[in-house]
Amino acid sequence: MKVAVIISTHGTPAWLQKTLWGYECQTYNNFEVIIAEGGTCEETRALINGFGQKSGMNIRHISEGGNEDQEAHILNRAIASTNSDYLIFSNDHCIPRNDFVEVHMKRSRKHHFLAGGYFSVPMKVSKAITREDIGTLFAFDWRWLFDHGLQPAKWIGMTNQRLLDKLFERFSSAPPPWCGFNSSAWREDILSVNGFNEDLTRGDYDWDFGERLVRRGVAGIHVRNDAICLCLERVRELTRDPDESARRADRNRIKLQTGAWAVNGISKSGTTGVKERHSAA
Repeated sequence: MKVAVIISTHGTPAWLQKTLWGYECQTYNNFEVIIAEGGTCEETRALINGFGQKSGMNIRHISEGGNEDQEAHILNRAIASTNSDYLIFSNDHCIPRNDFVEVHMKRSRKHHFLAGGYFSVPMKVSKAITREDIGTLFAFDWRWLFDHGLQPAKWIGMTNQRLLDKLFERFSSAPPPWCGFNSSAWREDILSVNGFNEDLTRGDYDWDFGERLVRRGVAGIHVRNDAICLCLERVRELTRDPDESARRADRNRIKLQTGAWAVNGISKSGTTGVKERHSAA
């Protein structure tokens, strides 16, 4: 199957570079990378162009003018721009372990989505991670993380030992929510719900997307302790909706909905069919 990794970015090229180093080291490397940028950052554009030339990776860049808050819209554009069968979603500050793409591929099942997680590391550790640390997997080893400032309470689940990965996964009973930092689904299932709801505020469209997939009959599978990625501390906080009551109203409105189709999603026609668009960036 054809695989695409969609990475959202918001003007943090130093973190995006570390993330791309992770994808450069994958055990399975036959996939395309789509960088979905909210806003426009020339430094990010230069990084992507240079990285693509040096690494030989198949990288495309889609940007959204100057509006970095329309992440749902730029993700929908990225989905519409590819004809890959299977789509993995992550972020510019999430460094994948070398088997990240392989795990998502091997664990994929028809009419299911995979819901992963992430392991946050503080700024001191984030800055210390080098290309060599990612390639040698030192950055994913709890002893290396401890030596560079990670608190012991954060160690749980951070291991490159597959046996512990499977044990953590087996005894996890919580239902899997969609996680925009580390989740994947079949493109045909994403199109069946019309992608992300662009009417929702940041933080809500992910939750809504997972809910609508379930309504469509696409069940979630936990891979949070198998598909490993390090979440670097944000250099800056993204703009948030200052009106929390509006966000609560959004959630309450979503709970009252029974349909799976997002009216303001990939297709703006209001119908339940999506005209697929395949374009080169």
